[in-house]
Amino acid sequence: MDIFGKIKITVMISKMELIEKPISVAIETTNFCNAKCCFCPNSTLKRKKDIMSQELFEKIIKDCVEIQPKYILPILNGEPFLDPDIVSRIKFINNKLPDSKVMLFTNANLMTPKISDQLLDLNIYMVTFSINAADEEKYSQRMKLNYKTTIDNINSFIKNNNVSHIKFSMIAQNTSPEEIEEFKKIWGKNTFIGKYTNFSGSMYNPNPLNNPCSRALKEMNILHNGDVSLCCMDMEGKMIFGNITHNHLLDIWNNEKMKKLRTVHLSNNRNKYPLCDNCNQP
Repeated sequence: MDIFGKIKITVMISKMELIEKPISVAIETTNFCNAKCCFCPNSTLKRKKDIMSQELFEKIIKDCVEIQPKYILPILNGEPFLDPDIVSRIKFINNKLPDSKVMLFTNANLMTPKISDQLLDLNIYMVTFSINAADEEKYSQRMKLNYKTTIDNINSFIKNNNVSHIKFSMIAQNTSPEEIEEFKKIWGKNTFIGKYTNFSGSMYNPNPLNNPCSRALKEMNILHNGDVSLCCMDMEGKMIFGNITHNHLLDIWNNEKMKKLRTVHLSNNRNKYPLCDNCNQP
């Protein structure tokens, strides 16, 4: 399962063989994060942490106007509300790409009622709250954030929001079935219990997979400096396909290096790429 839900690989492959543009574009507006999640390598990131320039961000969105991606994510490897311009950036997306669905992922700890009010005027398709625990003690251990602040912010947003879809996420890392059930009771039918990802082998050694990966086939991921990386699992940006600063998004998507990646995945040979071979994402 990925952020778009369950997709049958066979159906997805048949579509992707014909697609010469990404279905979704994820933009690392910032890779700063206020949490120190035990299941995420962001807190030990060696790559430079920064906020994407407005000039580069607008260039990416203008490139997207030509391809009209179904999904736009102004978030990749960080907490979106550490970008002081995130609200105006989403507004810019709405103005330039009114038909693209904006998706946000946040731990909500910085999503104050004031920010929630600002989001009311925006067209956001989905917000996923990364909570990852059913009680304050486990939350503090796993996220290193204030539980009450987070819950208050989420409840404030829920009370007045006009977002089409809201999800409450828990990454199942050493999580008991009882805690998962309690989490579902708290947040209802819109809970998402995610697999503990290994970020291309950086967190633990998985059982290797060799099936095509939907991320490689349909998503484009752009780091804060303009580099186009392998996917959200490649948090260190070890595999780069080009830089969008002086190249059109579509030219990078269709360059030989990126087309080869998709071809290799479609032929069930993802193990030819070390990062893909070490990854536990289906």
